[in-house]
Amino acid sequence: MKILIVAPFDSKGRYSGGISSIVNTLCDSGKLQEKNVKVLKFNTCQISRSNATEARLNFQNLKNTFLIFIKLPRTIIAEEPDTIYFHTSLGMALLKDCMIIRNVKKQFPNVKIVVHIHFADYVKIMPSKEVFRHFILLVLEKYTDKIVFLSEKTKEEFIKNGIDRDKATVIYNFSTMSFDEDCLRKSGTNVLKYLFVGTLSHRKGIFDILSALNYVHGDYEFHICGDFLKAETKAAYLKAISGIEEKIFYHGFVKGEEKKHIFSDCDILLLPSYAEGLPVAILEGYSAGCAIIASNVGAIPEIVKMQNGIIVKPGDINGLAFAIQEYLDAGRHSLSKQQYTNYIESFRYSIDAFADSVFDICYRE
Repeated sequence: MKILIVAPFDSKGRYSGGISSIVNTLCDSGKLQEKNVKVLKFNTCQISRSNATEARLNFQNLKNTFLIFIKLPRTIIAEEPDTIYFHTSLGMALLKDCMIIRNVKKQFPNVKIVVHIHFADYVKIMPSKEVFRHFILLVLEKYTDKIVFLSEKTKEEFIKNGIDRDKATVIYNFSTMSFDEDCLRKSGTNVLKYLFVGTLSHRKGIFDILSALNYVHGDYEFHICGDFLKAETKAAYLKAISGIEEKIFYHGFVKGEEKKHIFSDCDILLLPSYAEGLPVAILEGYSAGCAIIASNVGAIPEIVKMQNGIIVKPGDINGLAFAIQEYLDAGRHSLSKQQYTNYIESFRYSIDAFADSVFDICYRE
């Protein structure tokens, strides 16, 4: 079986987001190849563009879309895949991809089309204009064979808006970060270590965390891993940490063994985002036996429950401060059961489980 994966494999100058990480890891892992699948790649970033062009109607994005319209059919003719697996996101990007999907299915009606939507909030996935929403739903219903969602809630919302239930399915993201049970034995100090991993932006909630820490009392450390996308964001960050600098440990962008070491050394992952799909950072936190404090957006409420974390409302500074203080007051000894639960839970979100699901969806007799 041949699967042509259509996705942003190489961002070509843009910020490499979660979709890129998921598809590259899946293809490089060899898990699909072990099932006698020939994996083909088509990069949807055909030209170099800046982050500033994202989700905007401009010459660069129009040129990129035009090149996909021209090159993708040629690739399909040359490679003759059994399944074309589109990885997409939200808003105008989803609209663009639906235009391409419609064109492909009309040209190649016998090829199976799978669409994987990497976001988990129906309202934010769909464009604001009714005509665009109608077009997307029409394409998904008429020109696709399977639609993959990140959460059950999102799947049900699309079904309510006209998508055939038989087409809809859910695949949760995966983490490739693995630990043994030694990761549950955090450092011997009594200082609780909180962790944030992600883009340092307002959307990810980093500034809400820094605001909440002004109301927290006790012995803690806050470790931050991620990049600033804008100079003004870094300036705002430096202002926000004023007064708590001695508790802040900024590591920048981390990966590999450095990232693994930081996760294994920290106790509680903080991710009070305003919008998410299914954050891999939470799954990585599970693997490291971290407790979780996260917001009730996207697929997060489906994987973070009372037994393994605390859910807060996005933007609720007082609620976030209370959650942080709750763990601080309880101390490390109270975390052990929760951390072990999360460590065991992480095996549900493995690349093996993800590859199995992708194969099952794409399989054609």
